[in-house]
Amino acid sequence: MYDHATGTSIRDLSAHHDARVGATDWNPATRTLACGGRDGALREYDLRAPGGAVLERSFHDAEVCGVRWAPDGATLATGDNGNHL
Repeated sequence: MYDHATGTSIRDLSAHHDARVGATDWNPATRTLACGGRDGALREYDLRAPGGAVLERSFHDAEVCGVRWAPDGATLATGDNGNHL
């Protein structure tokens, strides 16, 4: 993550995933970022907390290609390249 005003890196989340992250969605209700990766893992980050993932799950056997919060911020849907939701 980068600070657009200064052009500097403010957070590196790459250490939390074993492979690239291909899907993300911001939850304004909880102020967290959900990320799905090629490794099939889903991680949710509270970006106000220094360095830690709030939630780590491995729901998928294939690369996570979609992550989307419901408008109320209470439900998260994820999909993978194996056509699983």
